Amino acid sequence: MKRFVKILLLILAAAAIGAGVYLNMNKTLNVSAIVMTPETARLTFTEQGVVDYEDQVSIYPPLGGKILEIYVTEGQVISAGDPICTIDDSGTALAVSKAEAQISSLEAQIDSQEAQIGSLKAQIGSLEAQKRNLDSETAKQKDALVTQKNNLAKELDALNAQQSSVRVSKEERLRLQNIILDQNLADIERLTADYNNIKTLYDGGVIPEKDLEASEKALDAAKAQYDQNQQQLQMIANGDAQSNEESFAASRGALQEQLNGIDTSLSKDY
Repeated sequence: MKRFVKILLLILAAAAIGAGVYLNMNKTLNVSAIVMTPETARLTFTEQGVVDYEDQVSIYPPLGGKILEIYVTEGQVISAGDPICTIDDSGTALAVSKAEAQISSLEAQIDSQEAQIGSLKAQIGSLEAQKRNLDSETAKQKDALVTQKNNLAKELDALNAQQSSVRVSKEERLRLQNIILDQNLADIERLTADYNNIKTLYDGGVIPEKDLEASEKALDAAKAQYDQNQQQLQMIANGDAQSNEESFAASRGALQEQLNGIDTSLSKDY
């Protein structure tokens, strides 16, 4: 009996504990609360920037002129490639034609100047070649002139060694006169070559006319001297009367003149 009572008491105690736990878990909690009422909310904001059109373009004519016709109105929507107006370009076309004519004229002038430059370059090359040849020929001429001068000086020394009282034979006078004539011919040949070279330089505009005239006078003088000595040779060959003193003087004068001419030639700077 006592055991039954104990068991019952334990069951009641467990039921009481379970009921207490259940009630504690399901009891109402006290919380803070607010009452929500319906209202209209407004949100505002401020922005900064630059507004631009999506397809903004600048339109300008490629050339100036009077507007003849307009194909659009203000506010009209157009597309790329649509004609807008017609411009009178006759003035521009005339200006273009004149410019093209000037360009053609300038091109022709340039071609002409280039041809002149080419011609001048060719002339310069030719003149430079002639100058090199002239330098070579001048050196050869001077060597020949020195030899001729030495030979004439020997003849003059031999003639001066003779007494004027000694009769110079006809054969000796002919020999001396032929030597003088040979020298005359050598001078004419040399002066002719000089004249031709100077004429070429004058034609090329390198030297003045007075140099050409001086060369021509020197050549004419040499030819006149040759003619004079040729006549003297003829007189000696014909046995024309001439004193011994005159014979000496004529031979000395002719030889000395040839020597002076050679000295003048050697002093020239070609």
